[in-house]
Amino acid sequence: MENHIIGENGIGYTLGADGLYYPDLELTERTHYEIGRYGRMRWEYLKTHRRGEYIKLLMEGKLNEYLHDVDEECYDRMELLVEQMKSVQE
Repeated sequence: MENHIIGENGIGYTLGADGLYYPDLELTERTHYEIGRYGRMRWEYLKTHRRGEYIKLLMEGKLNEYLHDVDEECYDRMELLVEQMKSVQE
């Protein structure tokens, strides 16, 4: 048995001590962002209603960054709306 093979899908596999081949997968460097209320709401929506998009972002390692961006955008928009409502009341 060879120690290293390339599968039909182009992924390399290495022979483990137990006689099974394991894929040579590497995790990309990820950044960890704190996710606020709106990011968690988007996460729940993706998991429930947009499963394909959720899995794609998760597998690409972009889910946390995406949720952080959504969260920041929502908070920025909320600040803008509050400022607009203040100026209308004056």
